[in-house]
Formats: sequence, structure tokens, C-alpha cells
Amino acid sequence: MVGRLYALLLAFSIFLVWQKYSDAEKMVEKEAGAAAAMYHLSSGLGEAQASPLRSALTVYLQSAISDEWPAMDSGKQSGKTHLALGAVYKAILGPAASQRNVALIFELFDQVDTLTQARRSRILAAEGTVPDILWAVLFVGGAATIGFTFFFGTMYLRSQILMTALLALLICSELLIVVALNQPFSGTVKVGPGALADVVADHA
Repeated sequence: MVGRLYALLLAFSIFLVWQKYSDAEKMVEKEAGAAAAMYHLSSGLGEAQASPLRSALTVYLQSAISDEWPAMDSGKQSGKTHLALGAVYKAILGPAASQRNVALIFELFDQVDTLTQARRSRILAAEGTVPDILWAVLFVGGAATIGFTFFFGTMYLRSQILMTALLALLICSELLIVVALNQPFSGTVKVGPGALADVVADHA
């Protein structure tokens, strides 16, 4: 019974962090897609407005890659990237904005809102998923589950040691998965800014 309860809790934790990791990847792809759409939409504007918008968008993406990704490794955001995003909004409503492009302006704002929401979601994901109380239950439960194996004595000590060691290895391996995926933008297994870098490269 103890083993089953702990297995359910561990499976739930792995599912939770994997789902959040997958969502983080989708958020980065969504952010990149919105940025790419804005580059394409800017071609419908006059050059006096399109050029500052593309420049501001490029600065934002480059800052997200070089400034915000390292900051998210500590669960934080970059103030420089935040300012760069504000410059994108200003570029859309710059002095060169024309009343003839109202529909296009609305579409650009829709895309920059999508980009902003995706950025906010990945910043929140960088803070981690598993609450402290669940960490305590996971580690205490793991120790208790391993400890219960000592109550099932066998005739051969070597078999007892092997059984306990394999169970401990399995539990530690699954806990390692939870630890590795808990913060999707830090550690050895993390979501990278490759999707944003591709957009910059395509529109450099």
C-alpha cells in the first residue's frame, strides 16, 4: 500500500513537470511565431514605420536570447528585454503610423499581445512547478518506501541488499526526472531560445 501510494504521487509529479515543460516549449514556439508574423505584416506598412518596427523587434528577440534566457536560469526576467518589448509597442504607434493602415495596425497589436503573453508564460514557467510541500512529501515518501523494504527479510542478505538497492535506484532516477524538468529554462535539460534565434536569422 505504501509503495502504491508513493508510486501514484511520483507519477503525478512526473506528469506535472513534463506537462509544464511541454507547455514551455509551446510558449517559446508561440512567441517565435508571433514575432515572425510581425516581420511579415510590417511589409504592408510604409518604410518609415516598417523599418523602426523591424529594428525594435530584432532588438527584442536578441535581448530575449542573450539577456533573458540567462536570467531565467535563476527564475527571473530581464529588465532590458522588458524595455525592448515596450519599444516594439511604441514602434507600432510611432509618428509614422497612418490612418490608412488601421486594420493592419490592429493585427500587429494582436500579434504583439500574443508575443507578450507567451513571454509572460515562459517567465512564470521559469520559476518552477513543484511546490515546496510536495518536494518534502516526495523525499520523505521515498525514504519511507525504501525503509519499508527492511521489514521484508529474506533468507539471503545479498538478495535483500540487491532488492533495496534496485528500488532506491528506481526512486532516485524518477526523482531526478522531476528535479531536471521542474524548471524548464535551467539545468542540463532545458528549453532553449532556438525558435527565436531562427526568426532573427530568417529576417536579419
